[in-house]
Amino acid sequence: MNNYILLSPTHQFGITKGFVADKPKENGHAGIDIGWYSNPNQPIYACHTGKVVWVNYDTNRGHEVYIEDDEIWTGYIHL
Repeated sequence: MNNYILLSPTHQFGITKGFVADKPKENGHAGIDIGWYSNPNQPIYACHTGKVVWVNYDTNRGHEVYIEDDEIWTGYIHL
């Protein structure tokens, strides 16, 4: 896999739940939750260029969008 530098999906954020690389499924969590501080209605941007491959609403995850290119995919949930 190539090295990627992903852009921030928001202009202002705080990490509300982290990711542990050697235990990615610990507590059923394999991502980073990015919360907001003072602006709950700010835009959310894609972290990389790619194609939207899935848009859905789930009662547990809320609105979700998945983007992928040839080598990487990112998921945006709890929107």
